[in-house]
Amino acid sequence: SGMVIGLPIMPSTAVIVIFDRNGLVRAGFIPCYIDDRGHPVPVRRGEKGDDVLAHIRMLCGLEQLDTAFAWSEDGTEVWLS
Repeated sequence: SGMVIGLPIMPSTAVIVIFDRNGLVRAGFIPCYIDDRGHPVPVRRGEKGDDVLAHIRMLCGLEQLDTAFAWSEDGTEVWLS
């Protein structure tokens, strides 16, 4: 299941993903930018995905959340680690 969270300050968002594979739960997100029509567009590591992750890290720091992130091998998802 998932939901979309709008992040303030920049036109970015993240689609939260939680997977249950054989009893193992992983939580993370798909970094996205908002296009001119207001739709989320997935972005990857090496593209605008790095900007989205940096913004989420900044927000976690402001809230004093000790959160670590790791990119998926293909650079399309970010996992809490």
